[in-house]
Amino acid sequence: MNQTTILKFFLIKDEDRIFYNPSTKEYNQEQEKTRSRFVVELIEKYKYREQDIRLDVEIPGSDVFDSIDLVVFKDYNPFLVADCLTKKISDVELLRKGEVLIEKAKAIGASYAVLVLKERKIIFSLRNTVRRISDFPKLSTLD
Repeated sequence: MNQTTILKFFLIKDEDRIFYNPSTKEYNQEQEKTRSRFVVELIEKYKYREQDIRLDVEIPGSDVFDSIDLVVFKDYNPFLVADCLTKKISDVELLRKGEVLIEKAKAIGASYAVLVLKERKIIFSLRNTVRRISDFPKLSTLD
């Protein structure tokens, strides 16, 4: 990310400095860096459109779940959900966070769920059966 990337949520100048239009939730700076880098990756690498990415999406009619950190829409339907984490957590807690994110994805009808960690991503496909996968599709490869 050496070039300046302008988004409606973020203006990223370089690896260390983020100019941010605050979301509706309180996040620490490390979490915002993780989330902003993922947004840029979605746009630059995966070719998703900026206007199809939403932050802090509420799940309609749900008293069980809080909001979803990030949702990518395809043809106005939820396609991918993501939760961004920065602090080290145990494997048990990571498994639980993955289960909750998968349930959130199912609740809104998304096809993919991504736990975005500082250094890696854990990606789940919800198509047909829930399974862990190595990557999700670029926009250009979708039908």
